[in-house]
Amino acid sequence: MIRIREIDHLVLRVVDLERMLRFYCDVLGCSVERRQEALGLVQLRAGRSLLDLVPVTGKLGQAGGAAPGREGRNLDHFCLRVEPFDEVAIRRQLQPHGVEAGPLESRYGAEGAGPSLYVTDPEGNVVELKGPADEVWERGMPDNPIQSPKVLAFDVFGTVVDWHGSIAREVDAMKLGVSGDEFASAWRDGYRPAMRRVMAGELGWTLIDDLHRMILDELLVRFHVTGLDEAAKKRLNKVWHRLDPWPDSAPGLARLKSRFMICTLSNGNIGLLADMAKHGRLPWDCILSAEVFRAYKPDPATYLGVAKVFDVAPAEVMLVAAHHDDLAGARACGLRTAYIERPLEFGAGQPKDVSPQPENELHAESLLALADLLGC
Repeated sequence: MIRIREIDHLVLRVVDLERMLRFYCDVLGCSVERRQEALGLVQLRAGRSLLDLVPVTGKLGQAGGAAPGREGRNLDHFCLRVEPFDEVAIRRQLQPHGVEAGPLESRYGAEGAGPSLYVTDPEGNVVELKGPADEVWERGMPDNPIQSPKVLAFDVFGTVVDWHGSIAREVDAMKLGVSGDEFASAWRDGYRPAMRRVMAGELGWTLIDDLHRMILDELLVRFHVTGLDEAAKKRLNKVWHRLDPWPDSAPGLARLKSRFMICTLSNGNIGLLADMAKHGRLPWDCILSAEVFRAYKPDPATYLGVAKVFDVAPAEVMLVAAHHDDLAGARACGLRTAYIERPLEFGAGQPKDVSPQPENELHAESLLALADLLGC
């Protein structure tokens, strides 16, 4: 819930600056606090608040259209001081109402320069939502937590790429006499048991590529698939390197990358993830995987490893995933979490429950929707 503490400042567009200064200072007792001649802005102290005077002939004033009167606006915008100021929470509250906030910027207000978002009301009035002065905000005091993550770490299989559909299509195209849908599901079903063998020490450290091949060899026997030579088996196993992204993934990542460091945090190995990125044009800043940390999710070494790589606090990393168990593991390590709806991850015949869970900080129907929530 956005809690308004007070009006921080009003911005008046003026025709005769000197006359307005005399009125507000000499008549009403305001005092000049700050002048920004290059912008065409004079800021007056009015008790705990500010009154900004913007000449219509100045740089800021010219952007507002005609001079005050019947056809021109007198009020440029007004500012509400919000406490606590949590950018992500504010955007999350605005989204269901179809209200989009502008980019987060530091702007000067009654308490000094601090974080600020612009929104527009239904009749076109601009409202500024403002947080505390920068020195308070940036310290991340208990009542003003770190506002935005610095790093977005993405689960990949199912969250960014459509593993089921990609594998089913390739298996069907090979005409092996089996259902691509069933084969894809069975291949994925063998994933967790194989990982557990590694985590339990039954197998030494093993790349996902090699685990996939172990599972594939078992499936070929179970599904009575014969006639594949070694080269064909290797190519089929590499289908995991050629998984197609969901339609929103590449454009969503591009928008998120414009503001955040974006990386993978996947149990896939580095070569697999690099091939997949090339195939799907996924614009990662960095590829991190279980191979880097020699541990599979949900081992804490993976989640905390991201923070260590980027030299940030765990709370400055947000895991983005379509799997609640993965997100729970991240939260246990102090990371922030965002859930992405992928109802068709297991195919149209097995729709997945994508209901929101309150433990997640953000819930979005796609990566494009996540970019909207995070102001990208």
